[in-house]
Amino acid sequence: MIEKKYWDEKQISWYIVTEKEIPRVALLNIQWIFDVKIKTEEFSKLNHHYEVFSHAFKKFSNKKITEIAQSLDIAYNLEPGDSMSWLRKLMSQQYFIFDINKIYTDIEGGEISQNNFEYLKNEYRNVSS
Repeated sequence: MIEKKYWDEKQISWYIVTEKEIPRVALLNIQWIFDVKIKTEEFSKLNHHYEVFSHAFKKFSNKKITEIAQSLDIAYNLEPGDSMSWLRKLMSQQYFIFDINKIYTDIEGGEISQNNFEYLKNEYRNVSS
């Protein structure tokens, strides 16, 4: 296989994984964020929503993220579900990190970590070198 050879040359382990090897909850979480569609004009708004959610997760660390999203819909006079949609977009772009083995509807704000994107910074350094 071409992919295996490519990763072998980079000395990175490579495996084929099917959904049978992935725990059910992890699979549900992956499905929740995997098929998110982001329109080109929405990318410029991601940072704003990242800041809003970052603040809300700290302020309401004991509330479920679904409740936090509902509160943001009300606070910002948004359509029901808009904030949850933005959260999915942020998750799909890895702005936030969460335990993939805990169903997202049970995750609390305090269980969400901000991604510092260090791996991307290293990739950019490698590309520019």
